[in-house]
Amino acid sequence: MKKILVFNVAAELGGALTILHDFYNYVTVNTIDIHWYFVVSITGFIETENITILNYPEVKKSWMHRLLFDCFKAKKIVKKIVPDVIFSMQNVTVPGVDIPQILYLHQPIPFSSIKFSFRQSKYHWVYQNLISKLIYRSIKKADSVIVQTNWMAKSAALITGEDRKKFKIIPPELPIIDTSKPFDLINARSTFFYPVSFISYKNHALIIKAVKILEIKGFQNFQVLFTGKRNDAESIGLDCSSKCIKIIGKLSHEEVIELLRKTTLVFPSRLETFGLPLLEARLCKAFILAGDTPFSHDILDDYGNVKFFNVDNSEDLAIKMQDIITNMTKYTEPINTSINLTSVGWKPVVDILSGY
Repeated sequence: MKKILVFNVAAELGGALTILHDFYNYVTVNTIDIHWYFVVSITGFIETENITILNYPEVKKSWMHRLLFDCFKAKKIVKKIVPDVIFSMQNVTVPGVDIPQILYLHQPIPFSSIKFSFRQSKYHWVYQNLISKLIYRSIKKADSVIVQTNWMAKSAALITGEDRKKFKIIPPELPIIDTSKPFDLINARSTFFYPVSFISYKNHALIIKAVKILEIKGFQNFQVLFTGKRNDAESIGLDCSSKCIKIIGKLSHEEVIELLRKTTLVFPSRLETFGLPLLEARLCKAFILAGDTPFSHDILDDYGNVKFFNVDNSEDLAIKMQDIITNMTKYTEPINTSINLTSVGWKPVVDILSGY
């Protein structure tokens, strides 16, 4: 039986943990001819006949604990198990081993043109200026690199000088959405929606500035919906006091989809690996105002009901929001909301791993 060693001690919360859980859930159901060894740092994973869980919670104590684990303990684990292939889901490969390694690259910060200051965010600065070097070296060492989007593949290949063929573009599993339901055009003319966490590079500030511009022009009968908590918004210096802005708390995925069916999605984020709300809005036939970014174009370039705006220009966004409010631009019922992706989900990933 083939042995595959999966490293992901980094995943603890957010998108990284979701990716790990999704992969674990897939292989527990769909692979019986492979023995999986999951090296993690959290609980919640159940062992089966063909899945072994190796838990190392101490790596979360500090950066030094993580560094010692990556440099010494990881190598010992590999030598003990002797897998056929290593699948690293934590953006860096295991150093000092000669086993084939497949790298799952889902951290966009080292490949972004955005410059983070140490004062603005220590975490993002460390990733951009220090950990990025480890990621670049890992890309060079890996036998194959899996990314979710075309822009990540292009940028990673350009920065590292690696052959573009080394990067396999495999987006996450597409959300199951009933595309037969209609889009509420009337409500969408006065309601804008941005369903992401309050993080500085998500660029909520641009929407807030655009709202103020519209209010000065006399527009009052519209609203912008933000998900999340007000104290999270305040923690990054956002002023959401306008009566046109409403923070609606954390929503379930089903609630997000229902809102996407009757609002205009505004997506000014400067940095995303994939930008799932863009795809979900497309599948809901929604009108979309998207930042003019590589990840937005990857998902929306062949979709009719989208207008792109400059993510650094609140006037540009305000003009496009005004156009929605006054005449909904030129919305047309999409004939086809599907996106042309040749390889999607975890099956092609497992196929790559099985080939070693």
